[in-house]
Formats: sequence, C-alpha cells, structure tokens
Amino acid sequence: MTTTTGTGLRDGTWAVSADTRATFSARNFGIRTVRGTLAMDRGTVTVTGGRPVAAEGALTAASVRTGIAQRDEHLRGPNFFHADRHPYIGLRALRF
Repeated sequence: MTTTTGTGLRDGTWAVSADTRATFSARNFGIRTVRGTLAMDRGTVTVTGGRPVAAEGALTAASVRTGIAQRDEHLRGPNFFHADRHPYIGLRALRF
C-alpha cells in the first residue's frame, strides 16, 4: 500500500500578508539571546510541487521591537540599521 501525504500548499507565487512580522534572535555579546520582531513591508513566497522554493521581501527597519525601548532606538540608529537612510532590509531565501 502507498500513502501519499500532501503539504497543503498550492503551487504559485503568494503575497505575504501586510500584517506579518518576522521574528529574529541574536546573541548579545555571547551572553544572552535577544529576541524581537520586524514588520514585513512586502514579500512573496513561491511554491512549486507543493513545496516552497523561494521567498523574498523587505522588512521595515524602523519597526524593530525587542521589548526594550532604549535598545530599539539604538538598533534603529546609525550604529546598526540606520533606518533613516536605509528604511528597508531586503531578504531572499532560496533553500528550505
């Protein structure tokens, strides 16, 4: 007997919902992990054969949220994202 399992994903290129937030985690000087989110400005996911094969989009740099307002301001500033000059963070995934 053969069992076929589907992923539930339909082939095509799909737009990411406007209210989507990307999550991240980063080590802070190797001591603790900082977690946060960034708002998606735009994005697409391409599905072929029921599996994602590509994703790309842009995150809004000024939307960074870690739960600590002072740290968020520092991340938006010129030492990190420099969100005033670079409002978007591009992303592209080609392997899943």
